[in-house]
Amino acid sequence: MKAKRVALVHDWLTGMRGGEKVLEAALELFPQAEIYTLIHRPDRVSDLINSRRIHVSALDCLPGVSRYYRYLLPLMPWAIQGFELGDYDLVLSFNHCVAKGVSLTPHPGRRPPLHICYCHTPMRYVYDQFHDYFADGSRGWLRFAAGLLRPALMRWDKKTSRGVDYFVANSENVRRRIQKAYGRDAAVIYPTADTEFFRPSPVPRGAESYYLVVGALVAYKRVDLAIAACRKLGVPLKIVGVGTEGHRLQDRAAGAAVEFLGWQSGEALRELYRNCEAFLFPADEDFGITAVEAMACGRPVIAYKKGGALETVLEGVTGIFFETQTATALADAMRRAKAVRFDCETIRSHALKFDDKRFKDGFASFVREAWEKHVAAAQVRVMQVVECGGPGGTGYQVAAICNGLDPARFETSLVYAVRPGSAPRDYEAMARGAAHFFHVPDMVREISPLSDLRAFRRLYRLFRRRKPDIVHAHSSKAGFLARLAAWAAGVERIYYSPRGYSFLQTDHSDFRRWSYWFLERFAAMFGEVVAVSQSEAVLARGLGSTGVRVVRDAYLGDALAAGRSPTALGSGASSPYGSVVCASGRLTFARHPEAFVRLARRLSDARSGVKCVWIGGGELQPLVEEMIRDLGLTSNLEVTGWLPHEEALRRLAEADILVHYSRWDAIPNAVLEAMACGLPVVASDIPGNRGLVVPDENGFLAATEIELLERTLQLVDDPELRRRLGAVGRDAVRREYGRERLLRELTELYGWV
Repeated sequence: MKAKRVALVHDWLTGMRGGEKVLEAALELFPQAEIYTLIHRPDRVSDLINSRRIHVSALDCLPGVSRYYRYLLPLMPWAIQGFELGDYDLVLSFNHCVAKGVSLTPHPGRRPPLHICYCHTPMRYVYDQFHDYFADGSRGWLRFAAGLLRPALMRWDKKTSRGVDYFVANSENVRRRIQKAYGRDAAVIYPTADTEFFRPSPVPRGAESYYLVVGALVAYKRVDLAIAACRKLGVPLKIVGVGTEGHRLQDRAAGAAVEFLGWQSGEALRELYRNCEAFLFPADEDFGITAVEAMACGRPVIAYKKGGALETVLEGVTGIFFETQTATALADAMRRAKAVRFDCETIRSHALKFDDKRFKDGFASFVREAWEKHVAAAQVRVMQVVECGGPGGTGYQVAAICNGLDPARFETSLVYAVRPGSAPRDYEAMARGAAHFFHVPDMVREISPLSDLRAFRRLYRLFRRRKPDIVHAHSSKAGFLARLAAWAAGVERIYYSPRGYSFLQTDHSDFRRWSYWFLERFAAMFGEVVAVSQSEAVLARGLGSTGVRVVRDAYLGDALAAGRSPTALGSGASSPYGSVVCASGRLTFARHPEAFVRLARRLSDARSGVKCVWIGGGELQPLVEEMIRDLGLTSNLEVTGWLPHEEALRRLAEADILVHYSRWDAIPNAVLEAMACGLPVVASDIPGNRGLVVPDENGFLAATEIELLERTLQLVDDPELRRRLGAVGRDAVRREYGRERLLRELTELYGWV
């Protein structure tokens, strides 16, 4: 489990009872967790709890609050909601009063944390134990006030139950209470009992005979029944614990053999368990961890036959039940217990079912499974930003991401501008998998201060309004504007895929290229770089970017299906010409189309029957066609212009060799599509191509136009070499650039941390 920040919420830390021992076990499972609690008395809790960072509520500032904090129940909902835990990844509340009511509102761009409530009981003070807590002995004004506040507290308690993702009950008894109070189901994981520490004495019990009660001295614990029963039988009773009922119980015990011991250390408590005649358990408890501790020490339990005791005590084996909650019934059970020969080892063996390891293993497993569901089910809001939408490598790739991400997990929005000559509606149809579209026409590729300012304002306002979890910008202009706007808008997760840095473009002046480099260096402070190739990752690190990762995303469309079978690769059988040499992509300065025209001229001079085809169109198409006419290549070199993608792939699959002599590139889609179709590749020796073309394995790299001609002729003359290189390239693309791998890596990247 990879939750980064974990918060543990506990109602109050004023003593070491069963709930605090469960908290200790959770602290061992989550050693970096911080604790939030209403009130903290360091002298009353363990060193393990005190060793952690503990946040307290405003109530803790009240003088002497630990003496009267239970009377502050009406203020507790307000106090607990003062804890704002929305920026944690995982919140574990250990609730018997108000702990589950913490506020979990996250900052913009973050999802709410996973909230698991380990419920000792729904707020017992307002449900089925109201009359036990505010019994006749309570102050009249307190009982009256509690009755007035009870409906409001019940409404608040039910309302805050909706903020819990998963309930875990400490017993079947509490699970039923949760169903009744909240209409929610709960898993059952019994609380921890330190059976390694609490074990039978290695020496026989002492001669002293006494009964034992351990717990908070509050009304619902019914310690008064134990006092009355022991008085009735004339037997000694030792009571461990403190609480609001202490003075009243001492008055009731006057004249009886009852000893009030207050809180005891673990070692002293263990000795008291070991040497008692039996452990008295007269309350209707949620679970009753003290009864398990007594059984772990080999001592029988005399328990009221209701609540958690039904799950821990075995009648006649580990203890005795009494049916009605009266002193007479308890005294009768104590007489019956004297006649039973309890076996110490049998009692302990039963208690081991509730040992510390079982709790930790069960709770850790439950939290892990809940976390995995939480991560898998979360719908992350992702905004893809691109300024060159439309036909072409980057446009196709971003559209493919929008179409491929699982809509159950990701709400994908496309923020875009289109290339000149492309229509926004056509690009939206291409990226139909996006849930929302936002056209930003001012986001032009060229540097234009006024347009850039308008685009920045539009992006900033969009991000502020939509509050995405992730902004992923593609290509240089969108990358610069979107990263700054997302950072200013408070987006926490910002990614940038350069897809070819602008400062590599050799058609710009040295000053402009330096300016691009400087802007990239500045923007590297905002977000992380998701490079599309290893060579691009090296450049990103050189700019000072941190957290650089590589996701080799490429839009292959149906290219893998369009290629010929391995036996037909390199055969030339798909064309009426001897060999077809093609180039594919937009006719721009970056693609160096004039070098391909010169190659076609030289090939026609060197070999007959070689056909050259440029698949694609673009702004340089008129100039290229004029150059073809001037060189007399109209019958040898075809420029197809823009074709539907399926038709372009068909023409690519009919070729025998791809030439990609570009001036610069990031991850050339044309090369990947050609490899997917089973074509060997001759490419220019530049960083983007070096990451794909491995010389003598799937093609060749050429540093000059003469070398380009030589390598192309080598492939024209050797069909078997074409077949071998094409097959290797096709296998590599299937393995490294398949759609499934791309989407898996992006899903892992975008998924909640």
